Amino acid sequence: MSAVAATLPTMTDTETDTARAAAKRINDAFQSQGLFEPFWGRAPGWLGSTISRMLTLTGFDELPYLTCRGDEDDDENGQRSAIIVAFSASALVIAHVADARSNSAVVTVRAIPRRTLTGIESTESTTNLLSDNVSWNTWPGSYQLALHYSDGTDLTLPIGRYPKSEDMYAFESLRPSLLADLAAV
Repeated sequence: MSAVAATLPTMTDTETDTARAAAKRINDAFQSQGLFEPFWGRAPGWLGSTISRMLTLTGFDELPYLTCRGDEDDDENGQRSAIIVAFSASALVIAHVADARSNSAVVTVRAIPRRTLTGIESTESTTNLLSDNVSWNTWPGSYQLALHYSDGTDLTLPIGRYPKSEDMYAFESLRPSLLADLAAV
């Protein structure tokens, strides 16, 4: 065994399964949003390391709720930003990348303890629009949930039914635990 291989941490079978499941869900969600060039047929290089960082921050907890979103259009530099939002048992994890199409894109990953949730607001959309902070799509009759954290983070999540993302359905199982987070403050 080489010296380099000896220093690398090894994942348990459970951690490996969790990582594979998260990787598949994130990749599928990104593909459904059209965030990869069709001819690539694979995720950008940053995606695997991002998944690893997200799971490391949560102690390889499972992610009962996960969603991805990207800007609808490229910006003036031809870039398309994207965000991954996931909840584990202990944390809200947000990963943001400025250019989802680049293999060398810098990705910011941070975890916010779920116990720091300070407020929840639910609103119903009456128009088609993009949310002003993370560019989630809305449509008439859909619902959004605004989460407020003590560090000043405000996050808007779509909770209506959206046919392109099966992860939206997972929100129903997250709702009771969010209310428990709020009650614990």
